[in-house]
Amino acid sequence: MTAANRRKVLDMLAEGKISADEADLLLDALGRQPSARTDIGYMVDHGVSVITDAVGRLSVDIEDAMGGSNAEFESSKFTVHGEPRIEVNNFSGRVAIKGGSPEGEVRVDTELPNPDRVHYSARQDGDTIRVEARPAGRRSLFGWLPFNRGAHITICLPSRSDLEVNNSN
Repeated sequence: MTAANRRKVLDMLAEGKISADEADLLLDALGRQPSARTDIGYMVDHGVSVITDAVGRLSVDIEDAMGGSNAEFESSKFTVHGEPRIEVNNFSGRVAIKGGSPEGEVRVDTELPNPDRVHYSARQDGDTIRVEARPAGRRSLFGWLPFNRGAHITICLPSRSDLEVNNSN
């Protein structure tokens, strides 16, 4: 863990942005083998819920320990001409929504920790954008092990948008 990352967590705690328990989880996650995926600056700069992301990163570390990650990343930018409607259906993953996208633009960034276990699509029909992740094939033993996760989806959209999100697990 870098001193800068530790300072950022402590500053967030002092400012009341996170609780002591959340700070403890973040410091623990950052204390593991350093990587871009556990950098607090990345988490904060990308508007992802800090505690959800920290817990997710711990799961990624578990996956890596169980034989490495074959994660894939997809990024899509859609142009819309009116108020966009975004429909998201996801399972066993995270969905983060960020505002501040320029009017007429929707961006969808997705991490697929195990792409062979997920059918993923992001497509546009007029001003409607549909993002879907669903299980592919058999699920893992007990259905909850870390390598059974779906997609981690981050959507950046304009302030005036219609949004419907369904996320299981």
